[in-house]
Amino acid sequence: MSAANGRTQNDLFTSAVAAPGRAKRNGDGDAAAYVPINYWAAAHDASTALETNRLTSCSALLVLTDRQPDGIYANRTMVHLNGSSLNNRLNGGVDGYKLVDDLARQVNEAGGGKIIWASGPDNRNTSILTALGQEGRNGKGYPLAELMLNPKVTTDIVSTNEITVSPDGSYTLGELGTGKLDAADFLSILREESVQNGIEIAGYTPRTKADSVASDGRAIADETNASAELAEDAADAPALLQDLEDIGELGRLFEV
Repeated sequence: MSAANGRTQNDLFTSAVAAPGRAKRNGDGDAAAYVPINYWAAAHDASTALETNRLTSCSALLVLTDRQPDGIYANRTMVHLNGSSLNNRLNGGVDGYKLVDDLARQVNEAGGGKIIWASGPDNRNTSILTALGQEGRNGKGYPLAELMLNPKVTTDIVSTNEITVSPDGSYTLGELGTGKLDAADFLSILREESVQNGIEIAGYTPRTKADSVASDGRAIADETNASAELAEDAADAPALLQDLEDIGELGRLFEV
């Protein structure tokens, strides 16, 4: 997959992330590449984990494709979205909207993959829905929602202040946040809103409630009434879209 200015994803990964002092080792012994706020990076080897932290109102998008027989995903991309908004220029001058479009194309070409949306602990359900329901450039489509509603991907949604994703798609979360959320509820609402706006994802099947567990298998507390809460949040979510756009514009002033 190519990126802005004719540079490859791996070039940006090398220049943006593998700078001195950024790479470190995680608890499993794999090299972990750190992705700062308003940065994105990709890894293609069998050992490098991708990690980010300082998620508050920010969110991180992880897209993993081309799963190998040994369980390793050959293409792994992490994006740390300032204010959870796509309306930012990332490292290398990459446009957030275009990057998600490119990632969606990568998923389709690979025949599926795994998506992880890590939302900062300051984001409540309303904010998560608003972020995932962002309109595309010039109001065309809903790139994040469409990416996650692709019937050939599995989607995890988590609430955390930091996340480290291993090459096999497993991950560890920070101490803040409520952990793994019920993605099925979020995706069901996003699909309904997409259909209402003339965008239907054929063949989409919501994931089961059994997926609403933490990475270590623990049930997430306070998620029992998630469906009812999300239904209320969905009604409020459109009013927050302008806030995300404003945050995105503000983020441009603080680009690294």
